[in-house]
This record gives sequence, C-alpha cells and structure tokens, in this order.
Amino acid sequence: MLSKWDDFPIHQAAVPVAQTVGNDLGRYDRHWMAMHDRDLTTQVGFGLSVHPNRGIV
Repeated sequence: MLSKWDDFPIHQAAVPVAQTVGNDLGRYDRHWMAMHDRDLTTQVGFGLSVHPNRGIV
C-alpha cells in the first residue's frame, strides 16, 4: 500500500516506504535530533529507534 511518504525521495529500495526490504530482525531505522542555544551552554537531544520487523519503537 502506498502512503504520502512515497512521494518524497527518501527510499533506500524500490519498494513503498511502509514495506520493509527484508525479514532481518536486526533491521532498524534511527533518528536523532539535537538542539542548543546560541551560546552553546545548553543542549537537548532526542533519539528514536524503529525496529519494523520486531514491531518495536
């Protein structure tokens, strides 16, 4: 099934974004975001790890 994200060039394989490429349980996507103030004295970071073949976020 196609999703809205399939219109963007973010694919790493020739399958829809919602479909995983293989059945490997070790496959994951990780995302990291960091913010800091202009003086570089305070920093906040957020991380997200998605394991689609295990059903874990």
